[in-house]
Amino acid sequence: MELPATRPAEPSSEEGSLFKDPEDGAFDISNFLSTRTGFLPIVMPITEPAVGYGGGVGLTFFHSRPQAVHTPDGERVIPPNVTAVFGMATENGSWAGAAAHLHTWNDGRIRYLIGGGYGSLNLEWFGRDDAFGGRAFSYNIEASFLVQKLTFKLGDSDFFFGPTQKLLVTHSEFDFNSDLPPAGSGLGILSDELDSTISGLGLTLGYDTRNSMFSPTRGTKAYASYTVNDEAIGSDFDYGRFDAELCQYVPLGGPFTLGLRAQTAYVGDNAPFFDLASIHLRGIQAGRYVDNANLTFEAELRWDVSPRWTVVGFGGVGWVADEYSAIDYSNDRWAGGTGFRYLIARQYDLRMGCDVARGPEDWAFYVTVGTGWLRD
Repeated sequence: MELPATRPAEPSSEEGSLFKDPEDGAFDISNFLSTRTGFLPIVMPITEPAVGYGGGVGLTFFHSRPQAVHTPDGERVIPPNVTAVFGMATENGSWAGAAAHLHTWNDGRIRYLIGGGYGSLNLEWFGRDDAFGGRAFSYNIEASFLVQKLTFKLGDSDFFFGPTQKLLVTHSEFDFNSDLPPAGSGLGILSDELDSTISGLGLTLGYDTRNSMFSPTRGTKAYASYTVNDEAIGSDFDYGRFDAELCQYVPLGGPFTLGLRAQTAYVGDNAPFFDLASIHLRGIQAGRYVDNANLTFEAELRWDVSPRWTVVGFGGVGWVADEYSAIDYSNDRWAGGTGFRYLIARQYDLRMGCDVARGPEDWAFYVTVGTGWLRD
């Protein structure tokens, strides 16, 4: 597999300026990221309809560069060791802080991800599958979370497999000063869900042949995971959760790349309202459409106008229902938009930019790293 021409396998962090690429003289932070004190600052406006306008600040520290290794099937990219911290606040009083670390060993054959944080979010509950016809019930949820994932490469294949652990502790309060019915008598929410602990253990199977972690132009990234939440490991609710996603990158020739994504989730009947399956599309408010099952398809066309600048256009559709068999009868929700990227770190093939998207109800603006589908 060929690596992008924009990222040499053995760049030198001592060449030239820390903020200028000696290859084309453009602004570039590759050398700065490669220093011991190097970090990627991200200052982003927040326009997510779920929490309103605000701002977020993140710092990402790259402890190593993405590296290419030779395998029987060609070259593969090893993700760098990365630590990230993030904080945000919005006009409706929501705030949150989080940190995460990704580490690899043995030429990327062992990968460990850990993340945790705390937040107080003022959100809206629209019911399962928009049960209230667009009417929203305001609530606040305070949540602390911890997520861990350890995966091992299976032989010389491109598959990874390993355990996951998730812990979520929440306290929720609905706005009873309005004309809302009490929890459990019309909202579709049980009183036990307002103060709860969700503790789960699971397994993840992943597959990765992308030629770049941040801005792939060919290859596949896929995963499937199943998590069991059970009282035996400290959970207040017993249910299973299945998640899967497939991202395929297809070179169309010249400067064009087509990305295709399919995503689905299914949760058991005992899942609390804040852990239901939902539609994840740029342009649709987070948590706007939720139920036990969801299915989403999205496409993104990338046009590299120049070696540094990229224009993208994207669109997708999603469904939610109480069972997969009912997806055919549920309403489809469409969203799409456009955006741009700038190659801010050539040696990492790291592109950053902005997206503007429109869903069924609102416009939204996003600061984006790489594709809009970056997970880990």
